[in-house]
Amino acid sequence: MNFRNLLILSSLIILGWQCSNPTDKNQNQTNLIRLNGKTMGSGYNVSYRDSLNRNFQPQIDSFLQELNRQVSTYDSSSIISQLNTNKLLAWSNTENSHLTALLLISKQIYTNTNGYFNPAVKPLVNYWGFGYKTKKPIETADPKVVDSLLQIVDFQKISIDSNSKDSIFIRKTEPRTQVEFNAIAPGYAADKIAEWLMEKGINDFLVEIGGEIRAKGKSSAQFGWKVGINRPSPDAGLEELQAVVELNDISLATSGNYRSFYEKDGKKYVHTINPKTGYTEQNSLLSASVFAPTAAEADAYATSFMAMGLEKSSELIPKLTSLKVFLIFVDEKGEISERYINGAEKLFVE
Repeated sequence: MNFRNLLILSSLIILGWQCSNPTDKNQNQTNLIRLNGKTMGSGYNVSYRDSLNRNFQPQIDSFLQELNRQVSTYDSSSIISQLNTNKLLAWSNTENSHLTALLLISKQIYTNTNGYFNPAVKPLVNYWGFGYKTKKPIETADPKVVDSLLQIVDFQKISIDSNSKDSIFIRKTEPRTQVEFNAIAPGYAADKIAEWLMEKGINDFLVEIGGEIRAKGKSSAQFGWKVGINRPSPDAGLEELQAVVELNDISLATSGNYRSFYEKDGKKYVHTINPKTGYTEQNSLLSASVFAPTAAEADAYATSFMAMGLEKSSELIPKLTSLKVFLIFVDEKGEISERYINGAEKLFVE
């Protein structure tokens, strides 16, 4: 799965875990366990409090390996690779549940965003040079090629039939349509790990995969999980923050294109591709931070808003009442401005 470019480039969040406060005499003394590893071309960090001091890394790694088996476009034998090369696939209700779930969640968000969230954009990602381990920028975009690709990047050409009590059927009406879940799978993975931790009785945790976060409970007796959002500038250091938020029972994903570009003949090409036009999206929106009930939603909507741009996003977001959104953009005077929607400002602490 081609997570490498999108995840490293769009992981604009810096984790600022506040593990303890020396002045807090009533501090929760339960040990904070930290786990980390590599996955999806990026990495993961999981922190949780457990009075039994259990190490869940083997189970987390096993889950991530299974998810990769189902949805990695880098693995030619993965289920999603089979889907991308076949018109019809079928499996039992108990098999490939992660790919099925990602398809169903994506269908809903595709509808909610009027197609701006589109996992079928893969052929355009490849064409623009962001679908490779090493970037291969195109010399000049060919409008005829872009127009032809737009005909096959239609997520509606993929249908899911689960009417049978035993099987799931995935059909493509356009054989050339291909999908990838770079803009939702990391968040989905964070959600599944969070759900598993809760099943084990863990109520204080932060799960981060490729910059997408699911948090619950507190990092200490007094504080939730504090997370920093990068300053939106290509020359900003990783420690330069625009804002700090405190998370508790909420998910967060930030997407932006001020770091995510290659340059050719003095022109910048950003990684956010507008599935409506087929071209890389360049607008005044620098980053979108989305707070949502699940990390999968936060992940997918953050990408969608970058493709939509400031005005369209600002029109849609108030209708999506389960989301809180923080937008950073360049205003008419050329200055960096901020916009909080649906009460997002209440989550900010600095």
